[in-house]
Amino acid sequence: MIKAGAAASGTCEVTARHRLKAYQQGELDSLCVLLASLNAIRLVMAHHHPLDRRSCRDLMEIGARYLDEKGGLVKAIRDGIGSRRRKALLRHLLRHVQVDGLEIVAEAASDANVKC
Repeated sequence: MIKAGAAASGTCEVTARHRLKAYQQGELDSLCVLLASLNAIRLVMAHHHPLDRRSCRDLMEIGARYLDEKGGLVKAIRDGIGSRRRKALLRHLLRHVQVDGLEIVAEAASDANVKC
């Protein structure tokens, strides 16, 4: 039960804020795989063709739509995704950022260091 008491200034304070820790990004979802892919692409593209915020938001949407089309968006959010789907997601995103004269290749990484 959340108790709220009126303060002298007329504002309301929720007393639960003193005992509840706010959830942080990644504590309830596994979208870090999408963010990690996006950040890897940004890192590679930074010298050749830096991605602006709008491009990154567009790529985020493209990635979410891809997962949804594969029937795995809710599962990805709730449980994360396996290495094959991670690599497929990265390759899908890379198809949307190819620049003439620059070839970006997604290589398999060890799953031992992947934690979301």
